[in-house]
Order: sequence, then C-alpha cells, then structure tokens
Amino acid sequence: MPAVWSRRRLLSVVSLSSLSILAGCSLNPLRSRQLAHEVEVFNYSDRTHNIHYQVEAADGTILVDHLYRLESNTAREATEPFVGTPARIAVTIDGEKPETFEWPQPNCDAQGVRSAGGVQLAYGFEDADAIEISPTCETVYLSDDR
Repeated sequence: MPAVWSRRRLLSVVSLSSLSILAGCSLNPLRSRQLAHEVEVFNYSDRTHNIHYQVEAADGTILVDHLYRLESNTAREATEPFVGTPARIAVTIDGEKPETFEWPQPNCDAQGVRSAGGVQLAYGFEDADAIEISPTCETVYLSDDR
C-alpha cells in the first residue's frame, strides 16, 4: 500500500504543478486585443521618395504621424497600428505641399471581416505624381508583434 500511496502522491503533485503552470499561461489568450488601424505605404514610382503622412481625428488630434523613405517600387506594409477614430489623412511627398484625403469607411463588418479598417497609400501607381488612398479590411491589433 505505501507504493500506491506514493504513486498517488506523485500524480497529485505533478497534476497540481501542471495546473498552476497552465493557469498562468491560460490568462493571456483570454485577454482581448484591441482592433487597430494601419496605413500601408507603397512607392510605385521610379525614384526614392520621402513619404510622410498624418492621420487626424475629427477634432484635429493627430492619431499617427510617420515619415518613410522608400526606394523605387518598394512598400512599407507592416506599419505601426494605432487606435482612435480617423477622419482625415494628410500626405506629403518629399516635403511638398500636403494633400488631404477623407479617411475611407470600408464597413469591414458588412464584408464579414473583423477589422477596424485601414488604408493603402500608393504613390505613382497609375499616374507618376498621384497619391491614391484606398480602404483595407486587414485585421490588425494594437498589440501585434509583427
């Protein structure tokens, strides 16, 4: 009987230890992550450019402000996610006068996608000097480690 008792005791100790280890790990998946917006930047032109953008809320608060130096035909797709309610995006190429666009509302929920909505900012895609803004419904979280 002592051998059975020691086996039971060993199983109890191992089980309790495993449960306590798993309890710490299991809390993280239960934590909800906040959906965020993202701006993907594409330089389709045949030259390197400094592409600067600012996303503003309706009250003028700057939600995100970034400057990227992009070589010809390159992109910056994994940009810093941000939260808030965007109203406008102002884009400046090589320090010239900024162009302001309304933030698109893609209605991602209606498309069956869980997303806060983002934009693709493309320079020189169809016209060499044109900036194009198009909505995206990529799922991005504020806590993404990309």
